[in-house]
Amino acid sequence: MSSHQPPGDKPPIDAYFRFLNISQTIRQEGALAGVDAVDQRLLEFVGASEHRGERLSVTGAMAFKAAGSPATVYRRLQRLRERGWIEVCPCQDDPRAKLVTLSASAHDYFAQLAAALRLADQNGAPD
Repeated sequence: MSSHQPPGDKPPIDAYFRFLNISQTIRQEGALAGVDAVDQRLLEFVGASEHRGERLSVTGAMAFKAAGSPATVYRRLQRLRERGWIEVCPCQDDPRAKLVTLSASAHDYFAQLAAALRLADQNGAPD
């Protein structure tokens, strides 16, 4: 792979690894301390669904195979709820269904990651 970067510009891969370093620091310094990688991925799935404007039911979340069997996903959802990362609320259209949404803490966490992404994308940003 050849690099035709103007002098002083860092290759895009540098920005990616700066982002990884910054986001790892955010996770380790409290934001997601104690949350394993699978729970984090499930939280990202909930956030991505919410960001797309999709209403995600508990049953819909349980179909997220990357987090395990439906029973395992349900336990993981309970754990994320107990830790304050998600909220589970009754669906207004169907009282039998429950919807999963991000909590305010999760929104703050994703806002920190977005800021980290912007910082990492700036040339000459600290590593």
